Amino acid sequence: MPLNAGPLGSEMSRFEFNSVLVSIMLAFAAAELVTAWGRVLREPRRFGFSWQFALLSIWLLLVLVSHWFGLWSYREVPFDAMFHSLFVLLPALTLALLAHVLTPQLDLKGPGALQQHYLSVSRTVLLLAGLVQLLSTLTDVALPGVLDDAPPGYFIATALSFFAIAFTSRLFFHTVVLGGNAAISAVVMAVVRT
Repeated sequence: MPLNAGPLGSEMSRFEFNSVLVSIMLAFAAAELVTAWGRVLREPRRFGFSWQFALLSIWLLLVLVSHWFGLWSYREVPFDAMFHSLFVLLPALTLALLAHVLTPQLDLKGPGALQQHYLSVSRTVLLLAGLVQLLSTLTDVALPGVLDDAPPGYFIATALSFFAIAFTSRLFFHTVVLGGNAAISAVVMAVVRT
């Protein structure tokens, strides 16, 4: 049943209604990411540079864009049950939370504050990154009428790679996995068409 959107009799479909809510969550995530980058660029001497932070934030940006673009796959979902809306919202909500946790605080002490921040939040943000991937594939599988769903194996492999490095402090592994995931996300973004 369409939702009435205004006095002119125009109606908003349930897909459009849910898309707006998801878009707002993705906008919160994007705003947090821009805040993080702005803080680092404003005070480069204090924050320094962290390959792991840079690669994770690039992956996050690519996933934000891909997720928003992928909303079109849900245009035929009936959204006649509340859990349909919840499933579509959860990945975006998790992305917003990930971006918020990843954003360094203004009171961090330098030099090298960005690397210290990454190390202090890495387990949390990597678990959230893996959760985003699992929730994304769960949404594709659980909802009726999803068009052009991505292969679950891609999401599961990415999630497992994040979970694996969340429990190690060896930054070499973090760099390799984060770099690989960012590169794969860039390739997917370059080749996927609808």
